[in-house]
Amino acid sequence: MASLTPEQIKKYKEVDDQAKEKIGSVIKLLNEISPHFEGYAKQRKGDIDRGMMKIGALYVPLQVGKRDLFENHYTQTYIENMAVLLEHMNLTDSVIAKWLLTRTILETVYRYARISVTSDINNKRVVRFRALTVLDFHLQLVSIVNTKYWIDEYFDLLESNKKKTTTFKSEDFKVFPQSRNTLVRDNSEELRRERVQHLINLASDFFLKKPSGYKEVYSTTSQLIHGNPFQTTITRKLQGQWRERFLIHGLTIKSCDDLLKTIENHSEIKDQELVEKIRKKSAELQKFFNDILKPAWAEAAKIELTRPL
Repeated sequence: MASLTPEQIKKYKEVDDQAKEKIGSVIKLLNEISPHFEGYAKQRKGDIDRGMMKIGALYVPLQVGKRDLFENHYTQTYIENMAVLLEHMNLTDSVIAKWLLTRTILETVYRYARISVTSDINNKRVVRFRALTVLDFHLQLVSIVNTKYWIDEYFDLLESNKKKTTTFKSEDFKVFPQSRNTLVRDNSEELRRERVQHLINLASDFFLKKPSGYKEVYSTTSQLIHGNPFQTTITRKLQGQWRERFLIHGLTIKSCDDLLKTIENHSEIKDQELVEKIRKKSAELQKFFNDILKPAWAEAAKIELTRPL
């Protein structure tokens, strides 16, 4: 049975450390990118900290204007969320946690990156997707907090969106509870699944091409999420295998590259120095993936897949 030599172990650790460093550099870049989107620039942190926001030439209480704040900050929120997911990927050494994070990262990038960062804010599918995602967020707050305040907020936003008949379709609201009296009962697991699928369908024209390895991650994580004890046992026993780490970090690096390309190609960042920085970082990730990580991944797989679990 083949085994890893000390030299191979040293080399693989260096590759793995480089992968984490690359992911860390993307986190730093995303945090630099997020303030450049218009929705973010409209509001100053100091104003928000004192409970105010600017709409047009007027300052209004945050309570009054916060719905606009959610939608105006959609792209910024998306990018900051990606930075948080990548940070957690670097922080955890649990292979089970890494698998689950990888699936979240893959879906967040390949399903939702383009529709979340596009500058085409007049596209009705973009408007519908973002607004319904904000509405779904309000409904989740109702489920978690369940106070009169958030129930009122949800139904006020629901009715406000319904009045925008030139933007939304009647089918957009069929996946949301309609009655205050039966809110808890109506927000069933089945309706939640329908709502998620409706958002996926809205975003489908904006999907990115999935990378090799996506199906393996989706299959493994589905088994973990649904409590298959054998998958959990196998995944736990693979904790120390380099193939698993390279697969996870490889797909994360690929996701970062495709995310940065999407930001460059589909959003409008006026700072050309930042655009060039995004372009260089994307090229750097692609070179690292193709020249270093992918060969190490293939080599480790040939050795480690011959081992019994």
